[in-house]
Amino acid sequence: GFDLTMLDWEGFSICTRQGESLIFSAYVSDGTVNTYDLFSLNLEDRTVEHLIETQDTSEHNPAWSNDCEYIAYMTLELGDTRAGSDMRDVLWKGFTIRENGIDGQARLIEALVQAGVHTYTWSPDNKWILFVGHYRTPGIYIVATDGTEPYKKILEGDYLSVTWSPDGRYITYTTAGIPGRNDLVIITPEELGLSPVE
Repeated sequence: GFDLTMLDWEGFSICTRQGESLIFSAYVSDGTVNTYDLFSLNLEDRTVEHLIETQDTSEHNPAWSNDCEYIAYMTLELGDTRAGSDMRDVLWKGFTIRENGIDGQARLIEALVQAGVHTYTWSPDNKWILFVGHYRTPGIYIVATDGTEPYKKILEGDYLSVTWSPDGRYITYTTAGIPGRNDLVIITPEELGLSPVE
């Protein structure tokens, strides 16, 4: 098993319909390559399972969909990056959607390449993901979770976070200004040119 106190956690998500299962990413290293992998924690017996173990890819910030049928996580392709390298120079490959929870088949949605994904949020109907890009391509973007439509930018500028309300009526985001000057904005999807969701 794994000692939870020895794992360097980065991001986690609990499904309210499957509250016994927590999915999280954690830092792992073989002394040569540093990556983040996905793990699951059974909250009843505290057992940890190593879900995804890769040497050339890092998995970050997992998030259950609202209906608990999917898990999204950000995928970072390491290439020849080794310990001590600048992680911002590797390729962000976008989001991987794992269907039917942790046992499902994974498929990759190409979101941003050579750019960072700061934060993201599922739409209430689980058909879309809103995400904040940073580093080379800042802005707020939207991408279809079934991979049928390419991502597109819906807001220019620098942002820190974005969230879609559970009822689909509002989207909130925070701007990235000088310290102490960040703004919280509440807006409707229609004001951003998006169709209403249920």
